[in-house]
Amino acid sequence: MASQSGTGNPQLPQNVNLFPPPPIFAECYTSENISKGLVLPPPPVPTKFEAFGETFDLEGALLPSLTDTGCQQLYSASGNWRSELLKLNRSLIAAFLDLIEILIKCPDNEERIEKIETIRTLFINIHHLINEYRPVQARDTLRQLIKHQNLEITRVTEKLNKYTETGTAALETLNNALRNFTFDETIPKPPPNCFEENEAMEIGNGKIISPIVQTTQLPLPKPVELLTGVRLMRRDIGGAPQILSKFQFF
Repeated sequence: MASQSGTGNPQLPQNVNLFPPPPIFAECYTSENISKGLVLPPPPVPTKFEAFGETFDLEGALLPSLTDTGCQQLYSASGNWRSELLKLNRSLIAAFLDLIEILIKCPDNEERIEKIETIRTLFINIHHLINEYRPVQARDTLRQLIKHQNLEITRVTEKLNKYTETGTAALETLNNALRNFTFDETIPKPPPNCFEENEAMEIGNGKIISPIVQTTQLPLPKPVELLTGVRLMRRDIGGAPQILSKFQFF
């Protein structure tokens, strides 16, 4: 064993926290020190970052226009978005068919570069127009989500009200039954002290001693037939005394 031979790796620290505590200098950032300016201010949050090769500005517009990005805008900003998307889609299909025709007839023709650039511009316009529709889509999605939640809450509330009405009706029926309930006087009643214990139980030395019970004598109901064929009659045994007072539980 490595631990027995002494050639194993040194023992790792046992107290390893998944989320380590903050550094020691964090204790200096108290409210008093911050108000007096005795600690360094937090580093500034960057307002620009790059993702997928593009630079995004947090302080700029949420969606910059196509002219700001240096791309030609092919759709009308005042028109219907649905109709404009259909127009761009038809133009994209027509440009793609023209590109296929150029590649079939003359692949080295300079027009193919122009058609590829036209297709690129159409794709950028379609993508930008779809992104402009994102806030409207988010608002409608949120409205549908809230509507669904309201319907679910209403359904649960109606179900709870139904259960409450059922429980209230059951309690009312039970109360009416208890008010109209009458005892039958012909039924014999037990004596008033039948449920009282004769003596209190004593606990001592780890033993529970049962209270003293009066002995009773149980006569045999009929003759007992022995295995040897000898007939034992009732007169031979006057009774079987059952002593119930002297038993203990350990």
